[in-house]
Amino acid sequence: ISVKAMTDKKTVSLEGALFGDEGRIVSIDGYRVDVDPHKRILICPHINRPGVIGKVGSIMGAANINISGMQVGNTDKEGTNLMRLLICAGGTGGGVYPALAVLQSEKNSDTEVLWVGSDDGIEADLVTRAGIRFRGISAAGLHGVNILSMPKRLFKLTKGYFAAKKIIREFKPDVMFFTGGYVGFPVAMAGRKVPSVLFVPDIEPGMALNMLGKNADLITVVCEDSMKYFENTSKIEITGYPTRMDIRKWKKNEALQHFDLTSEKPVLFVFGGSKGARSINRALQSNIASLLPKTQVIHITGQTDWEEMNAWYQTLSETDRKEYRIFPYLHEEMGAA
Repeated sequence: ISVKAMTDKKTVSLEGALFGDEGRIVSIDGYRVDVDPHKRILICPHINRPGVIGKVGSIMGAANINISGMQVGNTDKEGTNLMRLLICAGGTGGGVYPALAVLQSEKNSDTEVLWVGSDDGIEADLVTRAGIRFRGISAAGLHGVNILSMPKRLFKLTKGYFAAKKIIREFKPDVMFFTGGYVGFPVAMAGRKVPSVLFVPDIEPGMALNMLGKNADLITVVCEDSMKYFENTSKIEITGYPTRMDIRKWKKNEALQHFDLTSEKPVLFVFGGSKGARSINRALQSNIASLLPKTQVIHITGQTDWEEMNAWYQTLSETDRKEYRIFPYLHEEMGAA
């Protein structure tokens, strides 16, 4: 048979290759050829092939293949071979933004994307702003919680598991991509027969990603220090941290003009993650008087402390406010900051 892989726009020919029901893996010409539990033949970059991942987005070609003129996987109404990618990330921007960066680098019209996140996280707004289809499910973390709240959280996870099974049954993903958040656990359990890829945005993986890594087909990490947290290092690829294209598009003079700041003084950018950090906000309040004579300040407070911080900001003098910009959150302007 001849198997055509869209990954790297390269064709791999396997003459007389046999695939058993157990999903025996064949490796040829730097590619891993596999039969998944749904009897679909998949081609992926070999996990030890240097540079084949590059940006995390290059993994998305894994299921977009053609066998001897017969389409494998999903097709649209026109008969075009589609890869269906299910992304699962949520909770904070730490998991959401790397996945958005991957999608920006993977400009493939033959990829249908569905994002599954928690029904009470920040990801719904971020994902829908990007024009990506979103489904929310019930989920809850278990690490470090009070034992009295454990039954309620287990119920939410169970409810999320059945919701995820329904979504996966309807969407029929070829690949699942996880970047963090406790919402990943019920989705991974519901789709454990679907090929999966993990991206670990932190040096040390959280509880959810650590558990998901045991069954993942490929784990991508930012640097080598993360490898010690996983038992099977043979399926780990060091990719670096994907950044969104809109972060890199700004020039310094454009950014200064956008925030109405001057080039005569340096700019200090203060933020505490997607939800903000109260300790950082408090520290800035205590030190703003000594900072402003030396530098201009852009400050993201997070939504939680926004009303309190904005009320305090209004009490500052007009001179201080001229060199101090405060926001609850930044979207497209994050690159300018």
